[in-house]
Amino acid sequence: MTDDTQARLDRLEAQLQRATDELDIIKLLARYGPAADSADQPAYSRLWADGGGLNSPVHGLIPQERVMSDELHLKLCEDGAAHVPSIPFIRIDGDTAVAYHYHRVYVPGPETKYFSTKGAVVARLAYIRNDLVRTPAGWRLQRRTSIALAGDQTKDAQQLMVEASEAGARD
Repeated sequence: MTDDTQARLDRLEAQLQRATDELDIIKLLARYGPAADSADQPAYSRLWADGGGLNSPVHGLIPQERVMSDELHLKLCEDGAAHVPSIPFIRIDGDTAVAYHYHRVYVPGPETKYFSTKGAVVARLAYIRNDLVRTPAGWRLQRRTSIALAGDQTKDAQQLMVEASEAGARD
C-alpha cells in the first residue's frame, strides 16, 4: 500500500467516525423528548453521564435524577406534552462534543376542525446547549443548558446562538 493510499484510508476512517459520532448524538437527542414526555426515568437516565444535569438560568443545575419527579414536569406529562428539538449543530472534539439546537415544548391547545383531538400550542421555546461526553456505553449528556426565548432570558439565548454560529464558522 502506498503512502497516498494509506493517507486516503486514514481520512475516510476519520470522516466515517465523525459521521457515526454525529448520528449517534442526533439519535441520543431524539430520544430526549419521548423519555421526558412519558416520564420514563430509566429511559431518561440512560441519556446521561454520571453526575449530569439540566442547567437553567432560573433554577441552576438540577441533577438529572430529579427532573422526572418535578411536579410541573409530571403535570405536563399527565396533560400531554411533546418536547421537540430542531436539527442540532454538533461540534466534536475527541471524546467531548457540544450540540446546539432550538427546542419546543408543545401542550394541548384549542380544538381544531382537522383532527378528532385538540390542537397544540408552543408552551416553551428555548435554545439549548448540550455538553456531551463519550462513555464506554456511547455518547451521553453531561450538561444540558436550556434558555427560554422569552422575556429577560432572550438575550442569553441569543448569546448561545452566537456561540453556536462562531463554532460553526470554525468547522
